[in-house]
Amino acid sequence: MPKGARRRPMRLAEKLRHIRYRLELTQEELKERIEQLGLVSNLDRVDVSDFERGRRDPDVLTLLSYARLANVYLDVLVDDELDLPEELPSPHKHEGTKRIELDKKMNAQRGAARSVTVTLRLDVKGKTKLVRSANRVRANIERYHLRGYGMRRLKEGGYELTLPCKNEADLKKRISALLEEIENEAARDDCVVESVVQERDDSQLGD
Repeated sequence: MPKGARRRPMRLAEKLRHIRYRLELTQEELKERIEQLGLVSNLDRVDVSDFERGRRDPDVLTLLSYARLANVYLDVLVDDELDLPEELPSPHKHEGTKRIELDKKMNAQRGAARSVTVTLRLDVKGKTKLVRSANRVRANIERYHLRGYGMRRLKEGGYELTLPCKNEADLKKRISALLEEIENEAARDDCVVESVVQERDDSQLGD
């Protein structure tokens, strides 16, 4: 490693995304919650997106805000050998747990939470005729916005997703927020996206 180079936590972006998913917040809502803590005052939704994508790292005060929202020690975010606790926010300030497979942990959480399975159809188009841009946008949508919901690819550009929710109104809110994030992702690369969401027939959710 070159002299003076700073090591970056490899799992930081993943953990920041996970915190937002578990707190059931949109990127805009997370931004507002962080600002309410009073440590950071000039955060933007695009900043949150960049942190979750690993494009850049939050400053120390922003990291501390994430840790306080999750009620974990700062070490848990920056130490790649530590996992976030299963319950977020943690009922007590948590020191993290030694690393386990994240997929196993998330599957256990999904099994314990109320959730609904939906199908999402996406048609991504570039405003120019560059197919490469549309393909890149779809790949970014999958990586940064769909994988956290147990994404399973279907035929003809469709996906099956499992969304945690409290009731029908909460489900609609989550879907609306997800579609807004997808549209913003497409706009970054000068693309547009058409989407259709349907609740799977065998999914049941009360009011």
